[in-house]
Amino acid sequence: MLCKGITESFGAAIHALNTTKLTDGVISRSKRMMLDTLGVGLIGSRTAVFNKALMYSQSFKSDERSSVWGKSQITLPPPYAAFVNGIAVHSMDFDDTWHPATHPSGAVLPALLALAETLPSRPSGLDLLLAFNVGIEVQGRLLRFSREAFNIPERFHPPSVVGVMGSAAASAKLLALSPAECIHALAIAASSAGAPLANATTQTKPLHIGNAARRGTGGRPAGPDGTGGEPSHPGYTQWVWGLLQRLQSFSNDSSCFW
Repeated sequence: MLCKGITESFGAAIHALNTTKLTDGVISRSKRMMLDTLGVGLIGSRTAVFNKALMYSQSFKSDERSSVWGKSQITLPPPYAAFVNGIAVHSMDFDDTWHPATHPSGAVLPALLALAETLPSRPSGLDLLLAFNVGIEVQGRLLRFSREAFNIPERFHPPSVVGVMGSAAASAKLLALSPAECIHALAIAASSAGAPLANATTQTKPLHIGNAARRGTGGRPAGPDGTGGEPSHPGYTQWVWGLLQRLQSFSNDSSCFW
């Protein structure tokens, strides 16, 4: 009998997964995805939309600083480094994709690399690969649970919906959060998910990836500035379920549990 809420099952899985789950094939494919994302991000760091976002982001200050891709002399607060690097990745729409449609890596890798620079000890390559794959897996599961996701959604740009969840999950794994803290991170991320597909032909579209990367970094143990939620609240562990319900059709069965 299933006794856990969907978000609780995700939180437990994110916490429990370890590097033994990374097969040689997964490691090889993940490295290619990460290199591809870095490559398109470096090209994207020359675009007008990236430069506008960079100028805006430089007004924010923080003791913690993270690198801006393609700009060796510039650092930003980690969330804004993730933001501008995510924009760079998607600015030319050359970043990786899959079916059901989304761009999985652009929301995850910028968040991970920005956070990695702030940790007391740098994560190992395997730890980074594990967190990256957790972020990719969460996106794939959320898309698979929605029957509508096999067609391009009419209302939302998919990376803005599942990308922020993948970014939060990957960040939670890199930070070695507890199961309860992973739930907090997912819940906070779900509250900022969604952007209209109507902006797909504008310079706003790359911001969807940038925002997903930035907002995914905000789920540290109690959320930004101590903001969190109460896991014992009757509806709290159903945040992912609520996110699924925002899509027109989803699979209401045990496959939604991880």
